[in-house]
Amino acid sequence: MMNDDELRRALRAELEVPAPAARTSLDDLLRRGRRRVFAQRAVAVMGVLIAVAGIGFGGVALSAARRTLPPADTVSTTPTTTPATAVRAEASWPRISEPIRTPTITLNHPDVPPIPCQQTGSPLLTGWPGSSKAPDAVRASWERALTGLAGKAQFHVTQPRSPGEREAYSYWADVTGFGSIWLRAGSFTGDPLAQADDQKWAQGDCVPPRRHVLADGTVLQLHALKEAMPVPSLSQRLVIYAPNGMSYEISVSNHSAEYLLGPEINETNGPSGGRPELPLTEEQLAGIGLAVAESR
Repeated sequence: MMNDDELRRALRAELEVPAPAARTSLDDLLRRGRRRVFAQRAVAVMGVLIAVAGIGFGGVALSAARRTLPPADTVSTTPTTTPATAVRAEASWPRISEPIRTPTITLNHPDVPPIPCQQTGSPLLTGWPGSSKAPDAVRASWERALTGLAGKAQFHVTQPRSPGEREAYSYWADVTGFGSIWLRAGSFTGDPLAQADDQKWAQGDCVPPRRHVLADGTVLQLHALKEAMPVPSLSQRLVIYAPNGMSYEISVSNHSAEYLLGPEINETNGPSGGRPELPLTEEQLAGIGLAVAESR
């Protein structure tokens, strides 16, 4: 068994502290030893916590890097520049004198289109677009105007639906690689301008439509571009209200007709899926509408 002097020397070597004065007792040294052991253990525990925190922070940083960095095969070593945004030609027709509306709710998410505004107007229980067969002259004018803009357009007609259901006449052109254009005929009662006013917010538009009135009272109403699900689904429509009570809706979409009509349409008629832009500018859509309106 060690005596007091031997134990004192062993503790000094362990603690690596200067030798205490000769008056230092064994109890003093034991207390110092216990404090040193506690301090060493505390430092060790803090080191583990810091290491764990470091691993967590590193994991977050790496996770963020994975979200922000592109895949290796898409990284370019050459300088890149942002391409200029193409300006979509707008129609020269004035917008109706109405303020821009705001949706009752808003949702900002890259995978969700803008929320539409409140829908108002009389429901089209009869005379809805597609309920009537378009006259041959109207259809021929639509095809001529469209062919002048998209020579590769393929024209098709959807057959009326099964007996007992509403019949639907839709004339559409599939423009390979760009989208589809539709012509649907309907009917209404009353004055063309009053009908246009009644239907100006029927589809939940937030931006007032453009309007052009012909000498005979025919009203052409051009609605703003709309986004829908799945993103990016784009569409725009123009509605013609004629004095004889006929209406003609010309709409353009950034995907092919099969995407809208379903699998019953032969896929060889054109590709499905969305395109980044509409196949016609607003100005071109207005030109086709004017040609149709003047052909009746």
